[in-house]
Amino acid sequence: MINKEFKTLLKNKGLIITMAIVLLVPILYAGTFLKSVWNPYDNTGNMKVGVVNLDKKVDFEGKTLEVGNSMVNKLKENKKVNWQFVDKETAEKQLREGDYYMVVTIPENFSKNATTLSSENPEKMNIDFTTNFTKSKNGEKIMETVASNLTKTVKDQVVKTYSTTLYSKFSEIGGSLQKAADASNTLNNGLSRISAGGEKLGSGINQLSNGSKRLATGLTTLNDAGAKLGDGISQLQSGSETLSNGLSSLNDKKTTLGAGINELTAGSNTLTAGFDAFKTKSVMLASGVDTLYNGSKEFQAGLLKYTNGVLTLNEKLLAKKDDLNKINAGGATLNNGMEKLVDGILKINSKLLDKQDDLNRLIAGGTVLENGVTSLSEKAPKLYEGASKINAGLDTLNSSLPSDRDLSSKKSKLNSTIDQLKGLKLTYRTNFNPLSSAFTELGTQIESIKELISKIDSQVTPAATQSSNNFTNLKQQLDATNLTETQKASILAAAQSDVSAASPQPSATTQSNNQIKTDLTTAINSVSSKYSSMKYRVGKLQYIQNQLDKFDVNNLATDLDGTISGFSTIKNAVGKLAAGSGELKAGLSIMNDKTPTLVAGFNQYKGGVDQTITSLTTGELANGINKLATETPKLKAGLTNFTDGVNLLTTSMSTGELAQGVGALATKSSELQNGFDKLTGGINLLHGKLPELTTGINALVNGNAKINAGLNKLQAKIPELSIGIQKLDDGGKKLYQNLTVMKSKAPELLAGMSTAKTGAVSLSTALAQMQAKAPELLEGLNKAKDGSGLLADKLSSGADKVASAKTGDKNSDMLANPIKTNTHDIAEETSYGNAMAPFFLVFGLLIAAAAFNILFPARNREAGESVAGLFSSRLVAMSTFAIFAVIIEVIAMKLFFDFRIEYFGMYFFGLIISAIVFMIITHFLSYTFGKVGNGLSIGFVALQFVLTTPLFPKEMLPTLYSGLIPFTPVYYGDVAVRHAVLGGLTGEIYTNAILILAALGIIFLVLTYISYNRANKTITNLAK
Repeated sequence: MINKEFKTLLKNKGLIITMAIVLLVPILYAGTFLKSVWNPYDNTGNMKVGVVNLDKKVDFEGKTLEVGNSMVNKLKENKKVNWQFVDKETAEKQLREGDYYMVVTIPENFSKNATTLSSENPEKMNIDFTTNFTKSKNGEKIMETVASNLTKTVKDQVVKTYSTTLYSKFSEIGGSLQKAADASNTLNNGLSRISAGGEKLGSGINQLSNGSKRLATGLTTLNDAGAKLGDGISQLQSGSETLSNGLSSLNDKKTTLGAGINELTAGSNTLTAGFDAFKTKSVMLASGVDTLYNGSKEFQAGLLKYTNGVLTLNEKLLAKKDDLNKINAGGATLNNGMEKLVDGILKINSKLLDKQDDLNRLIAGGTVLENGVTSLSEKAPKLYEGASKINAGLDTLNSSLPSDRDLSSKKSKLNSTIDQLKGLKLTYRTNFNPLSSAFTELGTQIESIKELISKIDSQVTPAATQSSNNFTNLKQQLDATNLTETQKASILAAAQSDVSAASPQPSATTQSNNQIKTDLTTAINSVSSKYSSMKYRVGKLQYIQNQLDKFDVNNLATDLDGTISGFSTIKNAVGKLAAGSGELKAGLSIMNDKTPTLVAGFNQYKGGVDQTITSLTTGELANGINKLATETPKLKAGLTNFTDGVNLLTTSMSTGELAQGVGALATKSSELQNGFDKLTGGINLLHGKLPELTTGINALVNGNAKINAGLNKLQAKIPELSIGIQKLDDGGKKLYQNLTVMKSKAPELLAGMSTAKTGAVSLSTALAQMQAKAPELLEGLNKAKDGSGLLADKLSSGADKVASAKTGDKNSDMLANPIKTNTHDIAEETSYGNAMAPFFLVFGLLIAAAAFNILFPARNREAGESVAGLFSSRLVAMSTFAIFAVIIEVIAMKLFFDFRIEYFGMYFFGLIISAIVFMIITHFLSYTFGKVGNGLSIGFVALQFVLTTPLFPKEMLPTLYSGLIPFTPVYYGDVAVRHAVLGGLTGEIYTNAILILAALGIIFLVLTYISYNRANKTITNLAK
């Protein structure tokens, strides 16, 4: 059965060639890749790195410092990287073009910043590293390592330079200590002088205490008198505020009053102009109406004659031919009357049309005047109310102002207070000047003591201070490095140990000397603290004296006299204001009472005007005139017919047409009579209404003239009223402002007096305390004098010990680089190729297994062959192929690579078990799922590569990826082979990986056998 599997393979030459190629796939895949990356870090010398040195040399401690050039010289000796020393432009160009992997730029202030380590604000030494990520990510990581090594080299050099400088300063410490010993003798002399000055201090304090008590008493008296002055000023200011508010209210209302009166006057003037024009035209209207009326009378007489003549003519035409001339005469008379009638009607109608605009202006003027009267009626009560408030405010102010008697009394009290203030100023100046001089001398002596103690401190501590500063600067420099906290602590501990060994240890005598110095400092600090507190209070007293000197009491008396005189003037002015305000209130009261009568009369007057104008434009009078104008042409036409008839009668009396013409005349006479009756009715109506029109117009004109005259008088008085109100308002405001200023200044004066009083009391208390502490000061000075000699001896001893400190080059090297790092790996082989080989050897076997099952599928079962036999033959064939593939990999890696294996047996067995398991898994997929299974095999291979590639530790991968890795067979094969090759893991890990691979092989072997059974049962059933 097994032979049948190989016979199937041997019968097909193409399949033999294909399988031979598949056998070589693992070593071709793993070998070609590993050859390219076996030891890439041996070739870093081909990687170009540009170096741009812009650094400028500087002077440091008398030496020229060129850190940039020193760094460049060291790089030239380093052949691990291909350093290119170029200018800035070339470096940037080559980096952009991809020729350089990195550019190192040393700035121009590189050496300068190296000298700032011990300065107050040290500047870090910057080195710019610029990489090009697009060139190579791994190259970028290599360049980061290069940058880190460069930074460490520069740090070591700078620390060594500063440690050397630090040790060089130890030789100066001894000399400084000796100078401190000399200064202690000077301190002893100064303390003697201070002791003598302390005795003078007690006397000065007694004088200060007595003067401060007298000063406090005088300031208390002055403060009590000032309170009364403030109360009087407050009363005056309150009354003036009430007056100012009332006057401001009146002043605000004057504009409203003036505006209303101006509106009334403007409307009245417009109405007057309209009335004048209307009155002038009304005379012409009356004349025209009279002419029309007279003409109608003449026309009526002529018409009567005409009618009689026609009747007589009709009866006695032939008998009374001579009367025809009378008819002609009556016709002429009638014609003349008609002409006059027509002219009168046309004039009336024309004049009414011409004066239509005047009538409209008359109506508009009446409306404006009505608005003005209404506004006046609304604002008159407000004006009266404002005047009442002003009057009340003036009364209140007048009652609140002090009387002449009160002013005289207050003036007498103020003069007495001023006299006391003059005496107090003189007393204060007499006592304070000696106090200030003594206090200044005390401050000078205390400062002398403190200066001597400071000299002792400065001579004793320069070495310690300088060492402390240097260690602080060293710590700052270490903080700027990438060292761990343990490494930094070790460096600082080593440096501290060296300095401690070189520094003198304090002896018992030195400790005693320090105790004396401490007691002396404590006593001086106590006195200095109390002196500072008293100095502040004396300064406040000095400020008070300066303010009192600036304050001229004589000017105060003059100002107070002027203020009191001003109060009298204000009281008189307020009385006059009250009288004027009363008159204004009375006038506004009358105006307020008469305003309703004015409004009622004007409304009646405006109603008559509107009715008259309406009658002239749209009423009965206008209708009659229009009717006259309409009927007149008919009357004139009848007269024309009449004249024509008379002429016809005259010319045709001898003809047979006369009788016919007379009949026509009789007919037309009745029509003429009817028309004239209508005309006469209209003329009579117009003539009857003419007296009423004339009377109404005269009444309108006369009434308007009176209103206009009154408004003009009122308008003329507005400026005087406005000026008076404005003056009242201005005077009230000035009064209030002056009193407000006086009131605002009063608290300053009172506060100054109160402050002076408080300061005097505080000064007296402080002087008493100073007097009590003076003996303690003298005792402390004596202790300081005794300890100064002992201090000088101990300082000399310390100088000798400092001179014996060890400060050689070895000590500087130790401080600069105190740590030596030893690194080793537990794996025996650490080359890059050996580390990558296990994965690619195992993964190559997976590729070969997938290719084998895709290119060489399982054969069909032959007749009489069992399923177990078919399955066994396929398993043997796959295992044989897997073993050959492993043997080829092992031999090729031994011949063509420097591949070192820690445990060869474990290595070979791990590859064998991995290859067989991969064969079983891929065969299960291909056999069970057919072509779909082939695709699944390819996907399975790709997934193994993505999840298990050893470029990064699995802990660095995303959670999803790292969670799937334990379910990948390649992972366990890689773990087993990696341990066998490198030997860095425990044997238990190798055993677990082999067991998991074996378990996977067994599981998929069983699944494959089940698949074989199911597939062959189906074929058997189909055959049946």
